[in-house]
Amino acid sequence: MLTAAVASEDAALQIRQTVFEPYQVDHLLLLIGENPLPSYVAARTLLKAGGTPYLVHSSHTKEQADRVRDLLRERSPALQPCQYISLGDCESDGYYIQKEIQEAIKPHIQEKWGLNYTGGTKPMATHAYRVLLKLQSHAVFSYLDPRHLEMCIDREDGDRIRRKVGLKISLEELFHLHHLAFQSLPVSQPKLPEVITAFVDVGCQQDWQTWKRSGMQLKELPEAIKVSLQPYINPSSATVCLDILQEKGEFDQDNTVKKWIDHNDWFEHYVLHQVQSIANTYNIHESKAAFHIKDLAYNAARRRHPNSQGDPEKRFEIDVAFMRNYQLFALSCSISKTKSTLKEKLFEVYLRAKQLGGDEARVALVCFSEEPEILEYELKIVLDNPKIKVFGKTHLLNLADEIAVWIEQTDREAK
Repeated sequence: MLTAAVASEDAALQIRQTVFEPYQVDHLLLLIGENPLPSYVAARTLLKAGGTPYLVHSSHTKEQADRVRDLLRERSPALQPCQYISLGDCESDGYYIQKEIQEAIKPHIQEKWGLNYTGGTKPMATHAYRVLLKLQSHAVFSYLDPRHLEMCIDREDGDRIRRKVGLKISLEELFHLHHLAFQSLPVSQPKLPEVITAFVDVGCQQDWQTWKRSGMQLKELPEAIKVSLQPYINPSSATVCLDILQEKGEFDQDNTVKKWIDHNDWFEHYVLHQVQSIANTYNIHESKAAFHIKDLAYNAARRRHPNSQGDPEKRFEIDVAFMRNYQLFALSCSISKTKSTLKEKLFEVYLRAKQLGGDEARVALVCFSEEPEILEYELKIVLDNPKIKVFGKTHLLNLADEIAVWIEQTDREAK
């Protein structure tokens, strides 16, 4: 069972029954593409209570259809079970597409139908549209606009109708849609906020790694940092005491405070703390850190072909992520100042965020770079994406405000 905290089904129904009520249907054709997120959002937005989703898929997107089915069964029990329309390897065959869809429509032709064609191939969209329009001229045709985060309703006799999508998707739902699983539970609550804030302050004053190797001594630190760290100091050595941090941070034996510091996990906790401080103001309904993720589809395929080349298991990490409605924000965090290392970190999270959240996803790098604007410019060119964001040393002490500005800019672009 999925356990992440999300809006209840009653709340989701309330959303559908207000903004989208005029466009909800009894039967909804969903064209399943490589990213199943748009189809899942459409089903939960455009179907009436008791409505039926029809998953139109090819042989290449059957697994994506299965995951949409599983999540709808879990999260939208008021809907009828999903029906499959398999196109096999004929996803470009116009005659076959129309024949299969027509057979599904005709038994329920007296009820209201809709087609969401965000996913799937262009031939699938073209021929599904043609056959449904021929059979039911008042059908509802829709697509999810990733640029404006809107569901758009096409009309033959006028401009499209645009409605913002307020459906809240959890991080766990998002990962499940892509057949990914948590290797360990991500962090929901940052540890030792006062300490991690002081650590960032130290990193902005001097090189963090050098200070750590020195034993995290208080001498020569500004007075404000000394005051913040005073409760965690070994009086005899005037250094930060790991035993005190271990106890006050409630670290366990497997995830010790030493590992937390040595692996720079504290920096992820700091970024998460900053995100959570503005969560209520900016409609951030879920935020977590330290995602260690298993690719279940890849791992299953490797088990079926044990002699094939490649890694026996595929795993990856996302440092910090948060959700605003169904939009994913992913942040890569690094204390490195080496440009090649920082670029590599950003590339990895960029590819994963696009895979998970589609074109709607937003990605940022949080680091101690003294030239974040130059790094951001170079990354935008390499990735051909003007929406990449880099937060550097000058942003860190006011990171919550800087993230808020980033969110506001994202909202302006979506208008």
